[in-house]
Amino acid sequence: MFGPGTYRRDPSEGITAIADLPPPELVPSSRTYMRQACPRCGYQAYRDKQYQRTLHDLGNLDLWCPRDLVVTYSQHYCTQCRKYFHADLSDLAPPGSQYTHRNTAALQDPNRVVPLDALRELERQGIIGQLLDEMFVTVGNIGSLHAMKRIGAEIAGRLVQRGVQAVVLPAT
Repeated sequence: MFGPGTYRRDPSEGITAIADLPPPELVPSSRTYMRQACPRCGYQAYRDKQYQRTLHDLGNLDLWCPRDLVVTYSQHYCTQCRKYFHADLSDLAPPGSQYTHRNTAALQDPNRVVPLDALRELERQGIIGQLLDEMFVTVGNIGSLHAMKRIGAEIAGRLVQRGVQAVVLPAT
């Protein structure tokens, strides 16, 4: 078990080609039901079809790879309303989104992403200099490359202006 201040080398460190990155861990999930209440009238509608949808999660910190949820879900037909509806997936992702909003290890323990507890201890011991009083955060894996390059350049400029000599760049 790893704890505060323990460095775990990222096996993707130094990889520059997307094709060389580790494949995602595929996690099957099911939201298929034989019958489900119609959201309009409450009638217990039978399953008509099944579909699959892939949702991208933040990743598996133990395996150092992205995580994809492969969700099989049911479509139902209400004979009272004469309308189709799908099984509810809102607990996994917002409607139409390709990314989950499940609780992740980072939400449960932010020190898994930015090891502030370990850095503050190193600062207290005099091993590293003073920590900056602000943290820079981007949107992670859903930003456009053009926007991320611009934001990265802006952050770098601000760090240089403040005299920062080193940074921690954690991957999520």
